[in-house]
Amino acid sequence: MTICKTRNEAIEIILAQEWPEGGLLVDITPAIKRRTDKQRKSLHLWLRMLSVALNDSGLEQKTVIEAMREGVELPWSDKTAKENLWRPIQLALTGEHSSNDIDTVEPSVICNTLSRWLSQTFAGFTPPPWPDRHGENN
Repeated sequence: MTICKTRNEAIEIILAQEWPEGGLLVDITPAIKRRTDKQRKSLHLWLRMLSVALNDSGLEQKTVIEAMREGVELPWSDKTAKENLWRPIQLALTGEHSSNDIDTVEPSVICNTLSRWLSQTFAGFTPPPWPDRHGENN
């Protein structure tokens, strides 16, 4: 399988093939864009911001995770927020375990789902917004 980034590249590959008597079977499937490096950085920045907001609100992990599953009283970090909050929702919504394998749309969907659940479950808690590309929420 070859991923072509331009129409001309795809045409060149097809034209370079020997044309068999029965023809060629060509399957055109859009290549899914994977999460960008900026999205990876934004994910980890947002998880740090989320962990600070959870800690500042006095919502320790046990309190929050009890709504999802049992946990222990520990302060939040970006790693624990990712493993215990982000990843279960990511897995449920995308079927992907690694955030490296999600596409460019899914981070905001996961963030919105998690933020909505947190604010509905823990009255008075407002998760931080997703970092924007202009640095306004960073």
